[in-house]
Amino acid sequence: MRRLAAFLQSSPEVPFRIFGTDTARDLDFLELLAGHPRIRIDLPLLTSLDGLRHLTPDMVELGIGSTKARVSLRI
Repeated sequence: MRRLAAFLQSSPEVPFRIFGTDTARDLDFLELLAGHPRIRIDLPLLTSLDGLRHLTPDMVELGIGSTKARVSLRI
């Protein structure tokens, strides 16, 4: 993940997308991608959006797919 984050730092036009059914249940890994302006998340088993706190406020694109668990959108 660190190598991918380093690559994406030099390529802000390339969106980072994570998807799958057996992958992360939280977004803590976004700390490594804090400055990236384009993120797409499709993780059906996601249980928390708390990791979004790591992202930059001037993002260009943020996509979040459906989840099986109820996830709070409170800010």
